[in-house]
Amino acid sequence: MHEAQKNSQDAFAKPSNFGKFERKGSTYCWQFNYRNNPDMVRHGYSKPKGQSEKADKMKLLEDIITRLFIKGGYLRQIEKFIMFRCVSNDNKDNVELFTIYPHNYQLSPILVAAQKTDEVKHIKSLLDSLFANPADVYGVSNPLNIKELFGTAYSAPQPVQEVKIIPFDELMDKYAKRPFKDWDEFTNFTEEHLRIYTAAQRNAFVSKVLEFQPDLTNKVNKWKKGGRK
Repeated sequence: MHEAQKNSQDAFAKPSNFGKFERKGSTYCWQFNYRNNPDMVRHGYSKPKGQSEKADKMKLLEDIITRLFIKGGYLRQIEKFIMFRCVSNDNKDNVELFTIYPHNYQLSPILVAAQKTDEVKHIKSLLDSLFANPADVYGVSNPLNIKELFGTAYSAPQPVQEVKIIPFDELMDKYAKRPFKDWDEFTNFTEEHLRIYTAAQRNAFVSKVLEFQPDLTNKVNKWKKGGRK
């Protein structure tokens, strides 16, 4: 191979770290599991290995959601996806932002408490857009393609596991006022009983819980400092 030809090919070659990301220096990190292998927890990071992130961190978050859920089709593959803001290079300091499920999402208590801010409104709008078209849940990139929409190439999301259905009015009047001893108990309750409700209803429930138990956010922080990994 001639030297000039080799140099030309090298100029267009992808860097050795292309498509790789690293925890150190990441602004965002996330953990998720696939529905076909729910016991295996996987992790992702926002910082490209050996490179810098975007300076605009909100745009960075938009790009991550677009890459994973709109282009990557994560919505029809995951069991649960949790996004964190990395405060340091230690996972125990991570701040939880939101959780995405195949049919819905839920803001963390910290974001619910600040949902009137422009930043959280923007995040809600971004997450709402993931569920705007039911065809997206079925993995159909173009809903106008009828053959694809009704074809067999894509399987419907698995039905939600049957649990006791608590009417939403009862949730708001009774269960939102019950004391939750810690973040784990609160999360387990919402995942079991609020999965069938819309994002707006889930967030309304979290808001009411925080109204009657404002120290729950502090319990989130204490739980995190206890050594979450």
